Amino acid sequence: MRTGAPTQNLSIGQSVSDLWAWLHTWEDDAGGIHGPVVYHHRDNLKVLRPDTWTQGATVLGLLNAYDASTNTQFLDAATRLGRFLTKNYLPELHVYRDSNFDQKPLGRPALEGNAIASLSLFNLARVTGPTGKDFGRTAEDNLREFIVKQWDSKGKAFAVTYHGERAHIHNKGAMAILAILASEDYRVDGEMTQEYAIPAGEFTLDSQVKEGKLAGAFPYADRDSNYRTLYSLVTGMGLLGLHRVTGAPKYLESVERLINHLSRFVDQETGLICHYHRVGYPQWITDTILYHMISRAVDDIRGTPNSQAEGAGLLKVLPYQYPSGAFPLSLGFEDLWYSDVMKARPEIRRWRDVLPTPGLNSWNFWFLSSFLKPGGPMPPSHSLMPHTVYSDREEREGPYEIIDSRDELRVRALPGGGLRLIISKCDDVPILCGMPERTSYWKTLDSIMRYPEPLRRLILAAPRLWLKLKR
Repeated sequence: MRTGAPTQNLSIGQSVSDLWAWLHTWEDDAGGIHGPVVYHHRDNLKVLRPDTWTQGATVLGLLNAYDASTNTQFLDAATRLGRFLTKNYLPELHVYRDSNFDQKPLGRPALEGNAIASLSLFNLARVTGPTGKDFGRTAEDNLREFIVKQWDSKGKAFAVTYHGERAHIHNKGAMAILAILASEDYRVDGEMTQEYAIPAGEFTLDSQVKEGKLAGAFPYADRDSNYRTLYSLVTGMGLLGLHRVTGAPKYLESVERLINHLSRFVDQETGLICHYHRVGYPQWITDTILYHMISRAVDDIRGTPNSQAEGAGLLKVLPYQYPSGAFPLSLGFEDLWYSDVMKARPEIRRWRDVLPTPGLNSWNFWFLSSFLKPGGPMPPSHSLMPHTVYSDREEREGPYEIIDSRDELRVRALPGGGLRLIISKCDDVPILCGMPERTSYWKTLDSIMRYPEPLRRLILAAPRLWLKLKR
């Protein structure tokens, strides 16, 4: 495991405490969690504004920590971050500002980016009671005036724009299901549960692969051929929510089939799971933590021992945590679109593997905090900063030295090179950004993907050749 200095205390409580301490370094005075985006299909290093993907997941993690420890500092922090969401809500449009994660600050407000924000506010309102009425009102407006208006009455599922066309993306629909269930206090007789959540669940069940080597998997959209572990598992979260509300066995059985399918892709040596429903790399930290969370939830419902979820399986993930409290993204980063150029190479520490960013770390915080045992005090943070990690040379990039301190993130080219990235953690834009991004080519690809496949392949051949020559 090449992660820098390893975490010494391998307890979930310590991991959660350290991770929150690190996320807090990105929080501004108004309660917004800033940060760049590094992802399998897009980088966004030039826009650091708080987004709902990060904000909502952090609120949910803080509520988990409060529920387990009853320490009011976590509730106070959740309330502070929740107020940021309500203050940055656009009532005229019925959406949250920057509810599009990797496309912030421009782009179409995303279904999942709004759903996770409202899910977090519904749960926060439930905990805060009368003092949290604004949380519930904001989430209710977003649910009724934006989320459910993405409903496809013909397909009986939530639909979004996907490469210029309308499609049903299962993980996004799952987030909408969870927001609806939270809005109606997880009651099966709720109006929107009956009208939207349950039919959306039926559509999801019908889309699950029934036979063959991918049996149990959920495709990314409708019945396409794209499969990614993180999104399949988020889809499972929505189905588990429906099982808890309705008691219908079919939802639980569907998630069990998913877990059985994904269990083949957990690397016994690294402890991580592959991001693309196959044996090998890339392997992602967030996918792995969520895999164990879903597995533990299924075991709890079935009343069976969950040795993998709370034993060696989950604990294998914790050594990847940096002394700062953050987790890296992956082992063997692989580009989604040009995998033949940016192949998964676990022997190389790409900067996209090792650069710590809040986006997926907020989800790590949400998922890890669900493992906290009730009644015990949270250990104080042992977060150590500044913390330095190094990337290897990867084709024409790097190597880099990455220094993560409480106020700044700096990236310097090696050996003896100049600064490539300077981020003040509470700013909306970086002080300096000379790192390569994949923003513009993603926009181009998004347009190209609207063409028929033969023409698309022809158009993509030229830039693929150019990228190979460049590297």
